[in-house]
Amino acid sequence: MYWVFFLNFFINLLFCKMFEYPVVSIVISNFNKVEYLSDTICSVINQTYKNWQLIIVDDFSTDNSVCLINSFLIKEPRIKLYVNTRNEGANYSRNFGIEHSNGEYIVFLDADDLLVNSCLLERVALMNKNPSCDFIVFTMGVFNKKIGDNLSLWLPNKKKALTDFLQHKLPWGILQPIWRRRFLDELGGFDLRFKRMQDVELHTRSLLKENVIFEVVIASPDCFYRIDEGRKNYAPYELLNRWVDSTALYIDKFYYPSVKLNCSNYLFGTFLKIYMQIIYNYRKNKISKNDFLLLESKLLGSIKPMSLNKFRKLIIKLSKIYNLYIIRIPGINWMLNKFICIDI
Repeated sequence: MYWVFFLNFFINLLFCKMFEYPVVSIVISNFNKVEYLSDTICSVINQTYKNWQLIIVDDFSTDNSVCLINSFLIKEPRIKLYVNTRNEGANYSRNFGIEHSNGEYIVFLDADDLLVNSCLLERVALMNKNPSCDFIVFTMGVFNKKIGDNLSLWLPNKKKALTDFLQHKLPWGILQPIWRRRFLDELGGFDLRFKRMQDVELHTRSLLKENVIFEVVIASPDCFYRIDEGRKNYAPYELLNRWVDSTALYIDKFYYPSVKLNCSNYLFGTFLKIYMQIIYNYRKNKISKNDFLLLESKLLGSIKPMSLNKFRKLIIKLSKIYNLYIIRIPGINWMLNKFICIDI
């Protein structure tokens, strides 16, 4: 019965206020993820930590997402829904969600991913114990259709986090941090220009911020990232084109800051990772030869103003030859990426 639910809700809310438990705002940007959305929302509702609010910004979905979300709103007053009048992109929706939230802490959750029941409880406890931290990053698991069908873990790395992000060797993803609200406000949220690499840009910028303080937690995963191919909303060429555009923006934005820190060479790693994805999609006949040549030319133009010396030209050529070849040798691409990032 509804009155029992609301009674429990207000008791939990009163308990949180009495003991000054901070509000955590979970922000979801949703676009056409109705197939996964119910499980994602339930992973928030089932949290053992009760003083949360869930802000869902629907980015003009054309599926049944809004109807599904509304069915949760009837039962759960801690959920708020905002619907964009046109497709604005995930970064706009996340920034909108931040602006309309009232949490002391912020967690970003993709519309097809999951939180472990104890996630918020453990994250808030650690943030409370570390009041100087701007954010804390936790361990994430990976799954295809259901939790347990993939045993890979995404372990956050603190020691080389900045240089890893610069070379697209990503030390953590968007689900893993819990942010102090004031720090996100200082950063200015997400950069609206980025159609891909959105969290990569935010995380890189956060690590470049003067006097940033953060910690990482290596433990059992408290969130799970879905890698099921069915979750993708864009055709291969469109996805790659967005990736190339965002790579150009990323290199342009972080080249001079990384020069000051003597680590601009790592940006070639980002270039090569995207290049390998373009080659892979061409080899698998997911894009045409003409599409490949267009994307290749566009990507090569993105590495200005970095110097492309003879050694790096050779690495790019070898990468193309090898990745178009049928036989695969483990470790070759890792080695090529390592070589192109050498400071020479």
